[in-house]
Amino acid sequence: MVMWTTLTWILSPLLIWKFGYNGIAAASAIVATTSIIPMIIIKRLLPVRLASNILPSLFSSALMGLGLYFLSFFLLPSSFFLLAIPAGAILYFALIFALTGKKLVNEFRSIKQLAM
Repeated sequence: MVMWTTLTWILSPLLIWKFGYNGIAAASAIVATTSIIPMIIIKRLLPVRLASNILPSLFSSALMGLGLYFLSFFLLPSSFFLLAIPAGAILYFALIFALTGKKLVNEFRSIKQLAM
């Protein structure tokens, strides 16, 4: 967090000065790309399987985006925004459950047991 805060404080004013309002977006994008650094450090210290935790969410997000993209052709622009959020959420959670159903249920059970 110290690294991200420092980068944000340094990059934001510099990029705002250089690019105006779009500098905030550029600074945020640069800071976001550094999120791989903690993953590399954790991977060196602990036996973590990143791919098995990231790929189902990445795949579900991509399919949800494609689904909403194609849905946009069949709906009026004004009704799309009202239907896109629930449709996207249902599609995403259905895909996540289809890909990681048993693991997801076990994680919810362990969270429930911790709460008690």
